[in-house]
Amino acid sequence: MSTLRLPSISPEEYIKIDSRTNERHEYHNGQMFAMSGGSMIHSQLKVNLVVAVQSRLKNSPCRTFDGDLRLLIETSGTMTYPDLSIFCGPPIPAKKLKHTFLNPTVLIEVLSPSTERYDRGKKFAQYRTISSLKEYILAAQDEYAIDHFRRTASDQWALTSIRGKDATLTIASASVSIPLSEIYDRVSSEELAQNGLTSAN
Repeated sequence: MSTLRLPSISPEEYIKIDSRTNERHEYHNGQMFAMSGGSMIHSQLKVNLVVAVQSRLKNSPCRTFDGDLRLLIETSGTMTYPDLSIFCGPPIPAKKLKHTFLNPTVLIEVLSPSTERYDRGKKFAQYRTISSLKEYILAAQDEYAIDHFRRTASDQWALTSIRGKDATLTIASASVSIPLSEIYDRVSSEELAQNGLTSAN
């Protein structure tokens, strides 16, 4: 996400501008921030995750959406585009904000060097205020690694670190289990080497 500061605008103005452009923007505190493009591995991981999750939800009440679905975090007024979201109840639209929704059950972000600190820090702090959210998942693109945060009965967030190609990610609230080998499928040996991975991991 770029740090270019734009003139303060209302949420409604943001929606109009964001809907007219070919690139996506996040919105926070009256500011629009252009979202930078990702690497080939970043794009491949997003596709793999959407396909893997969607194929496992065919007979489920849960639905998955890709990074084109806009989310409003009501407590902060931030609007963002998670890489993947799962809704296990009817998606609730935000009032007066077209094509924007409120109540994800699971959010997944593919980490990038430029956004990792934000995804783990300030963005996660805002995501935690979404009452419907049960799980938050971060997928690395420089190793076979996923950090899986789950909301506990005491409203705390428990972290499970999943490592290695033979490991499995289980998304309990959607009753989905996915091997990391599937999530990282079609990432070439050259790309693995460039990102600090080896095909033996």
